[in-house]
Amino acid sequence: RCLAGASRWNVFLPLTVKAFGPAWVIKGQVAPGEVLTAAHAMAVEVDWAE
Repeated sequence: RCLAGASRWNVFLPLTVKAFGPAWVIKGQVAPGEVLTAAHAMAVEVDWAE
């Protein structure tokens, strides 16, 4: 961004943000009313920006 000079101007650049980190996800289908246990979940790395 330039505010000085005879004409002011801005520059906009397209970008994609990727922020990876740990998350817990369910391995598969879970029936309604079923109690979740550690066997149902696993830790994975996901893109938090999506």
